[in-house]
Amino acid sequence: MSLKPLIGAYTDSAGAWNIMANGANNDSPGITAAFGGPEIGWIAQQGGQYLIEWDAVMPVGRTLLVEPGCTFRIRNGATLYLLGEVDLPQERQVFILEGSGKVVGLRSLTPEMLGAQAGNANDAYFIQQAHNCLEASGAALGGPMELRLLSREYKLHAPVFLRPTQTFSLTLRGAGVMNDGTRLIASSDTAHPWSGQAGQAMVNLTATALPNAAGAYIEARIESLGMVWNAGACATALRLSGGDPIKPNVLQDVFIQDFEIGLHLAKARMWSIERFGIWAEHRQNAIGCLIDGGGGDCTFHDGQISMQLAAGSRALRIAASTGEWVAGLRFNGVVFYHPDRGVEIQTTGSGKVGDVWFNPGCQFDGDNTVAGSGAPRMVALQADGGAIDNVNFNGVYFSGFAAQQPAMEIAATGTGAINDISIVASWFVGVRGPVINAFNANGLIVANNRFREVSTTNMLQFSLAKRIVVCGNTLFQANATLTNSIQIEATCDDFVIADNVFKKPIANLAGTSASRVVANNV
Repeated sequence: MSLKPLIGAYTDSAGAWNIMANGANNDSPGITAAFGGPEIGWIAQQGGQYLIEWDAVMPVGRTLLVEPGCTFRIRNGATLYLLGEVDLPQERQVFILEGSGKVVGLRSLTPEMLGAQAGNANDAYFIQQAHNCLEASGAALGGPMELRLLSREYKLHAPVFLRPTQTFSLTLRGAGVMNDGTRLIASSDTAHPWSGQAGQAMVNLTATALPNAAGAYIEARIESLGMVWNAGACATALRLSGGDPIKPNVLQDVFIQDFEIGLHLAKARMWSIERFGIWAEHRQNAIGCLIDGGGGDCTFHDGQISMQLAAGSRALRIAASTGEWVAGLRFNGVVFYHPDRGVEIQTTGSGKVGDVWFNPGCQFDGDNTVAGSGAPRMVALQADGGAIDNVNFNGVYFSGFAAQQPAMEIAATGTGAINDISIVASWFVGVRGPVINAFNANGLIVANNRFREVSTTNMLQFSLAKRIVVCGNTLFQANATLTNSIQIEATCDDFVIADNVFKKPIANLAGTSASRVVANNV
């Protein structure tokens, strides 16, 4: 198929029009007339500077080849509709957008096509422009849209906002996470200081269910890129909000480095987070992943959250305050490395957290030589109001903690309640404080676990707790400092401690009865 140059005089029902491609004359009517004629294939040649002052349309069934060095300047309020087949450069500027000017119809855009250049600190502006054009294309055409990032550093001086809906399926895709992959850098240089408002993340994705869109799903993906903090920039790397009630959205092959908050799920629902790394070894008081505001039904697969020890760090914090309910979280093969608190779950007011599972392959690594700070714990469940229900540790590895503090602390205070916690088939090694300290918990199963090299007075401690089952556990190589395998305070009731191999005394201060059973322990 021969291609006709997109320049010259064309006629339609409204009159005769010229395409000058000189950057000074309005080419919109001529372009619409040309594409409305009998010719099928067109070429926008190198050096052409098309000016679009009002809407121009290339319909379905037409083909356009855009040569490198050709540009379309789209004025404020105008839209260039490219609805046919378009072949254009991916790594250099093609469109110059002024104000609300847009190009609609392309299903894949790079920021470079809109003017982003390596080495500049204003890439956020062009990433947002690309998103807004894809958003308009989604509303007009439906179907999947891709915002593609190249293999380079993108310096963001302002936040980026992504807004997928049922009619706008969006993928933000980088070129990989290796050294030559895609990096989003929170920029704060003198010429382009960080301009986001307080609390905004570097990248903010809000998935919104539109009314009257029944039967359609929200589809959003972020993949194959890294996010790196820079001094003076924003505190949070990535915030995910909203989601589809049925179909999970996806975050995969992403790493986040040295932000105060790495990943924030704020009232987010139905996300699958896969093959991820959140690293804050150089940041004090950091939170690797924060989940709050409600939501849930999210799954984490094969990731690592690595923090700076002795610096008030939290690898994972799950929080719910009055009116909030976080429920349905699954962690599979996630490593929590050297935080002061590996997992912190806290409720206040009437907040609720429940149905949380740490499954086989999860690993909590403390440090047997360096103590944490700020009451370090591998796991801390704290209900200062509201309720924590149904939290499960199944086949999890806990290793090493120099601080003489509980590895796992479970405590309800005030109006708070903690119900139905299970620790099953897990391995605890090198713990120098109580392995489990439970206060005011209702429903606790500790079964088929292995304990090794425990250095403390009481390995398991229960106070003001009831509905406790401790069975089938084994202790290997207790250190001389270990006095009791279990201490049960007089305030406990409704418990069964049976069929354990501890070879250390059980200090039962509550006594035995039909509802207080201690039997068949070695």
